[in-house]
Amino acid sequence: MKMNLFLIKPLNLLTSKPIIYAANVSEDDLASGNDWGLKKSAILLR
Repeated sequence: MKMNLFLIKPLNLLTSKPIIYAANVSEDDLASGNDWGLKKSAILLR
């Protein structure tokens, strides 16, 4: 943990808390998914 703080301290970030991504999704796409959502979730889960 100390090593992580050493690396990010010079960046002068406001917080080191995790990020939550949110998006507006229709009920139909929420149930079955769509290409756009699958592409974005693949990017975020890298």
